[in-house]
Amino acid sequence: FIDASPSPFHVCRTAADRLRAAGFTELSESDPWPVAGDHFAVRAGSLIAWRSGDQEVGGRSLPFRIVGAHTDSPNLRVKQNPDR
Repeated sequence: FIDASPSPFHVCRTAADRLRAAGFTELSESDPWPVAGDHFAVRAGSLIAWRSGDQEVGGRSLPFRIVGAHTDSPNLRVKQNPDR
């Protein structure tokens, strides 16, 4: 992931590729979005992904979860060998 993602735009592309490989469907912002399913949308260097539908964890129904992250300012630059 690190080698394929040297910038925020690359992170978005790499994440989208992984989501597709995991069965997520890419949706356009301008189209109606289905309620159920595993989907994502991309705009420039931004990506949102969600998995909807009833999921059960520890006997509790979880209709959705929200996780957030950003790779913009300050720009995320992860080095495999930071001491070099």
